[in-house]
Amino acid sequence: MAWQAPRVSVKSSTMRMIISFAAPLKTSKTIILKPGMFAVFMPGEPHKPGCVVGEPGEIKKVVVKVKADLMA
Repeated sequence: MAWQAPRVSVKSSTMRMIISFAAPLKTSKTIILKPGMFAVFMPGEPHKPGCVVGEPGEIKKVVVKVKADLMA
């Protein structure tokens, strides 16, 4: 899995954010997770799931939404 600070641009016609992962930046980090481990990413933190190291393997991605007031 990889994490990278986003490059954000706003498309004026739709005013929606477009996040791109052009070339790896100095802020890019590689996180190697072993069975039983997990990573938590907050909204707006771009990440690249589904990457494997070495040989192909099964990847499971779970999305959990938590009310913001419970995070305080």
